[in-house]
Amino acid sequence: MGRITTADAAASDGIERVLLIDRDADRADEIAAAHENVEVRAPGETAADMRAALEGADAVVNAASHRLNLPVMQACLEVGAHYTDLGGLYYFAIEQYELDEAFREAGLSAAISMGAAPGITNMLAAAAVAELETVESIEVLDAVVAGRPYDPDEPYVPPYAADTLIDEFTRPAPMFIDGREQLMPAAGGARTYHLPEGDVECVYTIHSEQATLPRSYADRGLRTVRMNRCKEAPRAAASAPLV
Repeated sequence: MGRITTADAAASDGIERVLLIDRDADRADEIAAAHENVEVRAPGETAADMRAALEGADAVVNAASHRLNLPVMQACLEVGAHYTDLGGLYYFAIEQYELDEAFREAGLSAAISMGAAPGITNMLAAAAVAELETVESIEVLDAVVAGRPYDPDEPYVPPYAADTLIDEFTRPAPMFIDGREQLMPAAGGARTYHLPEGDVECVYTIHSEQATLPRSYADRGLRTVRMNRCKEAPRAAASAPLV
């Protein structure tokens, strides 16, 4: 995710410099070598190190683990940088709301959970809600339909952070039902969806949408948000995402 974000930012109009902050210096140098305006910095080990690494940045795209969202967000606040990330996996997203007032007072923007899912899913929900006077429930489906037959000899490549995948299939899944959080068993609530591309079986999973959408649309009467994803972990090389 960070590699593509770096390439996209480096090629965008109006971007003077991209700071690539990564613990893996060799990989970071490899990416930076492909662009003229990318500077590599190390994140260090302390909060002060993170602030120093971000010094001079106008805006930050955090593509690291969701477990780093809060410290990176706090560092952005202290150096005066706008902030976004790719997802907070529910509990982390909730804690990030606590920095809302501080960012507003500093005149900074913070858009959390802006990856594919969460992110694209939130924007699709926003587009749907804009056409409705009241909204009682939102159901999010994150599924993949294989683009080609699966080869058992093909090496597995996780489509995103492995620790996030593990959490999604092992941690209890908070759902927003009847106006309150309800914990569901990990991988519970199995249901088959009949999509034009094929049938997929999906289960409840811990995600950020159940935390963010109820806050965004409480004034529309929203009482239920459920998140459903493929029962099997997706194979990146053999799958195409459907949201």
